[in-house]
Amino acid sequence: MKTPKRLLLYSLSIGSIFCIGRGVIAQSNKYKNTETIMLAQAESKKTQQLEDVDVDYIVSETWNDGYRVEVNVTGNSNTDSNWLGSIYLPEGHEIRENYGVLVSEGTSKVNFSGDKWNKRLKEGEVTNTVLIVDGNPTNEINIEFDEYRADLGEPTLSSFTTEERQQWEDDRIAEAEDSLTDTSNLEQKPETSSSETSQTATTKIENSDSSGDTATEEIPTAETAYSNFASSAGEGKFNYGQALQLNWLFFMANRSGEMGADNRLEWRSDSTLNDGADVGKDLSGGYFDAGDHIKFTQPMAYSVSFLAWSGIDYKEAYLQSGQFDELLNAVKQGTDYFLKSHESNGGRTQKLWVQVGDKTDHFYWVPPEQIENTTQRPSFAVTPDSPGSDVAAGTASALASASMLFAEEDPAYSQKLLENAIALYDFAETYLGKYSDSVQAVNPFYTSWSGYEDELVLGAMWLYRATGNAEYLTKAERHFKDGIGHIGTYTYVADDHSYAALALLAKESSDPFFQQEFQDWVEYWLTAQGGVKHSPGGLAIRAEWASAPLALSSSFLAEWYSDFVEPNGEYSAFAQKQLDYLLGDNPKQYSYLIGFGDNYPLRPHHRGSAGDKPLDGGVEPNKNLLLGALVGGPRSNDYDHQDKRDDWVTNEVGTGYNASLAATAIQQYDNHGGDPVPDEAISSAFAEVNDNVSDNIAFNDISKSSSETTDAETVPAATPTPEEKTLETSVDTNTPYVEDNNDNEISTPEEDVTISNHPNPGADAIAVGFENHSNGTPYSSSVQNKDWNATWSAEMDSYAKISNEQARSGSNSLQITYPNDRQSNKGAKWMLPPEKEYYMSYWVRFDDNFDFDGPTASGGKLPGLGQGQLCSGGQSCDGNNGFTTRYMWRENGQAVLYLYHMDKPSTYGEDIPLGRSFQKGTWHQLIQKVRVNDAGQNNGSIDIWMDGDKVLTRKNLRFNNGQEIDTAYFSTFHGGAGSDWWPDASVNAHFDDFVVTTNPKDVGL
Repeated sequence: MKTPKRLLLYSLSIGSIFCIGRGVIAQSNKYKNTETIMLAQAESKKTQQLEDVDVDYIVSETWNDGYRVEVNVTGNSNTDSNWLGSIYLPEGHEIRENYGVLVSEGTSKVNFSGDKWNKRLKEGEVTNTVLIVDGNPTNEINIEFDEYRADLGEPTLSSFTTEERQQWEDDRIAEAEDSLTDTSNLEQKPETSSSETSQTATTKIENSDSSGDTATEEIPTAETAYSNFASSAGEGKFNYGQALQLNWLFFMANRSGEMGADNRLEWRSDSTLNDGADVGKDLSGGYFDAGDHIKFTQPMAYSVSFLAWSGIDYKEAYLQSGQFDELLNAVKQGTDYFLKSHESNGGRTQKLWVQVGDKTDHFYWVPPEQIENTTQRPSFAVTPDSPGSDVAAGTASALASASMLFAEEDPAYSQKLLENAIALYDFAETYLGKYSDSVQAVNPFYTSWSGYEDELVLGAMWLYRATGNAEYLTKAERHFKDGIGHIGTYTYVADDHSYAALALLAKESSDPFFQQEFQDWVEYWLTAQGGVKHSPGGLAIRAEWASAPLALSSSFLAEWYSDFVEPNGEYSAFAQKQLDYLLGDNPKQYSYLIGFGDNYPLRPHHRGSAGDKPLDGGVEPNKNLLLGALVGGPRSNDYDHQDKRDDWVTNEVGTGYNASLAATAIQQYDNHGGDPVPDEAISSAFAEVNDNVSDNIAFNDISKSSSETTDAETVPAATPTPEEKTLETSVDTNTPYVEDNNDNEISTPEEDVTISNHPNPGADAIAVGFENHSNGTPYSSSVQNKDWNATWSAEMDSYAKISNEQARSGSNSLQITYPNDRQSNKGAKWMLPPEKEYYMSYWVRFDDNFDFDGPTASGGKLPGLGQGQLCSGGQSCDGNNGFTTRYMWRENGQAVLYLYHMDKPSTYGEDIPLGRSFQKGTWHQLIQKVRVNDAGQNNGSIDIWMDGDKVLTRKNLRFNNGQEIDTAYFSTFHGGAGSDWWPDASVNAHFDDFVVTTNPKDVGL
């Protein structure tokens, strides 16, 4: 029997799953037992055998109005196609969330099937699924499984968004047990030999990432790396004080508002001074959280809390290092902003401003000093009517911890911070709700996947520490046990505060449950279990996105527990190893902290640092050296970090990243010393480096051996998730552009692309002809981002590639393969600057042997426009979850418009015949003009042209509640979920000459 797949409910900034910089955890705090599913529960589980699979289940958790069901599904000898069945719940009970399984619409009785990654199970193969059910759990819960019943409907509904499903695939759940520890498929790159260490800094930097080094040291295995933890404890390998010192320069680089008299960065000046003007408030100040210019209170509060915590409990070390004043300044930059953002009356919170700026920020690759002249920066708040318990309690944590930090330095300021923290926490407890439900603009950047119980626990713990009031400790214990129960195997991040709360409870509570829970969690990280893997060089990796700060968050908690709860040498050794790895003690001999050591990134994904350098994968360094910034870190092994501006998975930066760096650096300074250098010495040393960066594009990473690729097209990148850094694009201050491989902006299609009877698209159009890629290149996320502003893609790597077999113009087209044994739901969300009206034109050619029909059903999807969450898949379009305007082919290639809008007459999209048919072996042009309705009106319209003739006009449409079009939705697959839709043999279609524009002349109209 195969090892069961673990149900890991988390998504990826490009890629966003927790959100520390852009990552996402797709699970609610109530349901955190996801990684101990169905283990050692044979006595209480119930097993039933269906035709295709065997199922067993257990009700693993209950609460006031619902319960959690964990289901094992095991393939049997009859499983040779997609498995199906029916579920019968107690009368009146309803599935609210379902993970790993699709369900049909209904309440007590529904059909179910495997979600797309586990539709087919071999005999003995096991997959785990979870159901969250609304219903009274006080009665005996009896769930029955039976054979599929056609009258209960086709299983199509999933609690996973498309992005989260794609994230599941990207994290290779099928390989979760052995993907990182199995080094058989990894290139064994040598370390730099000790004889090279005497070379100059410049020489080392030029040899960065080179696979041509001649050293022969063997890369240690994960087991070897772990066994070295203890031997390295007590030996300081690096100057931890200098790492801490550099760190503050990054916090300075990410300041918003006035830079202040202490600004040491010549390339930074005042910015976004008018924040809040749209609501009559002064909301200037605070921090930009990552490489962009949106201000999010949730991650800012997380960063401030983390910094303040380190200063409270390691104050003597900060004072000894001479970095305490720098810590106070960094914290105060955030707390001053929180005080501005908090509106109260008589000690009661009325409003908390939680975001300034929105997704349009990501349309403009400009420094912070230019952003408010480029796009609007709207302000968003939570109120009693639009609550945000998570962000309010998270801000309370920041203010309460900061009040302790400033207690001796500025008692009056400390008292003010505490009073605001108390009011915010009371607001959070009184008006319960997730802020990402109230403030839609925060999605998908910092969606509150974890709910608000974790913030309520941590907020209560900080108020307990700040006030000594035991009522807060009681609240924290209650919120943890009733709302969280057990934590998973992630770590302390911007969205999920339960791990930090658990550490504090382990120290302060008399209940031994909390210490045991914490120790169980640390074991996952020390022994590489529960989704945690150790790279061959010893980095503990929990997710491909932002692996470095995740490792450091866990390091801080482990060291802090050893320092303040129960001494543990293994915990301390683990913590030191993780920081040492990221500072350069790794097989690559590479520092992930910019400016530390001799070999570090020069092209972080950061607009201010980039200056006038484009968002690309080129070798030219950023204009400004982003000193002290911690980049995201490697994905899954010791060599897959890329020092490229367009790699925001491994090379973006964030204040949350650096908060974990500062906290762990002061711990290791406390343990091992390592004094900072004079500030003027840093300024002097790096002034020359900055000159080199500006003048010499070969400063770092350019000396590649012939065997090592630098072509992003051949290095697949992880698909972005919702936090994942949606909407990144290469644009000037006003206009989106397509970029060519020479990093030059071009505003027209390739020179040899001509669209019959149409003029070349103008500078404002997005035109993609697939000419800038090599034949056979998989159309992966990194490749798509050369053509589009792509936020996610599904299965494109497997079924889409650049092809020169057919081309509407030029030499290339995009070839899509429709397999004969699965649905292969291929799709991508290519983001557009929001507009009320768009024209979209492209050409499609079905190969000569194309089969439009399945065994008993006919149909297939083709791309169109869309908005927001792209209402589709049987969803009801409620006006807030978007719309889609795709096409379909039906029987024998009949063409229809497949329209999801608010007034669609049936469950699925509305089919509107176009009176034409697609012919095999012929290029067809499709043009659609979509104008969305105004809010509350039915004045939307769509017009369709096919092969030069207008074939449809549809008026009086309600697409949504007035939101603008923002997506070119590349969605194409052969038929529905069942095999009755699939072709008898795999077939291909080709797409070419996409044009998306607001100007009809660009598409020849």
